[in-house]
Amino acid sequence: MKKFRVLFHKIPPRWEGLWYGLRHPVSGGIALATWSRYTHVEIWVPKLGVFRGGNVTVAPSWLGTCYTSTLRGKYDGACKRPASEVLKNLERWDYLEFECEDEDFAKMLAAMDKAVKENKGYDVMLILRFLAFVPVFNSRKYICTEFVQMGLKAAVELWWGPLQPRRDIVDSKKYIGYWFPGWRFMAKPLSPKALAKALPGEIRPLKED
Repeated sequence: MKKFRVLFHKIPPRWEGLWYGLRHPVSGGIALATWSRYTHVEIWVPKLGVFRGGNVTVAPSWLGTCYTSTLRGKYDGACKRPASEVLKNLERWDYLEFECEDEDFAKMLAAMDKAVKENKGYDVMLILRFLAFVPVFNSRKYICTEFVQMGLKAAVELWWGPLQPRRDIVDSKKYIGYWFPGWRFMAKPLSPKALAKALPGEIRPLKED
């Protein structure tokens, strides 16, 4: 059996969160549009089954690799980064921990590594779907929630077994209806807040881990 975590990034509360949103407009826009502090999501794969090392009572060193799609720093789209690079502000991260069969775990890693290798960039236009019925997207690009769903769904037994969603999740790359003749519209992308509600388990703050 293998363990992994789904990470949820949250902006600071109150006025500090407002200032954070102004400095990071994509995160700020998602927080405002979804009325939530959750603005980003990643999959955290531990190193040899271990999530942390070092003196955990003083300054834990976070081990393993984080997968997502992001625009932060030098990244543009699907990427993987050392957990130590991602998890610098512990108070801004919550997580759900899961366990799955080795075969399912390997399928998930293979799908995520393939997406990173074939990265086509971050689907900036899809963020508009949080705000309005804008029928634009790129089927070869991801936002963070799409990337995480892709990784989880890659292992069918994992997705429909221990990770059975608490509610239906619609693929935001699918068209679900029409406005007027010739004008189709697609499903609204899942926000980090909605994904946190859809997945089973109890969310825990990383700072208490």
